[in-house]
Amino acid sequence: MTGNFWEPLAQAATFGQLGRYEEGKRAVENLLKLKPDFSSRGRVLIEYYIKFEEIVERIIDGLSKVGLKIE
Repeated sequence: MTGNFWEPLAQAATFGQLGRYEEGKRAVENLLKLKPDFSSRGRVLIEYYIKFEEIVERIIDGLSKVGLKIE
């Protein structure tokens, strides 16, 4: 991993939406290693690049399904 948090973010959200919770939790662990404050800053970081609210909400929903709550 190169330090880019988007890969584990996308994996965690996708695994959450697919119901693959254990894999998603591992991706969350990788995400939090790269961005320990992601729970508090995640929405801002996601919305910076993704401009469609529906997609932002689906990502956040997927993350919550694998245990990552975004403030």
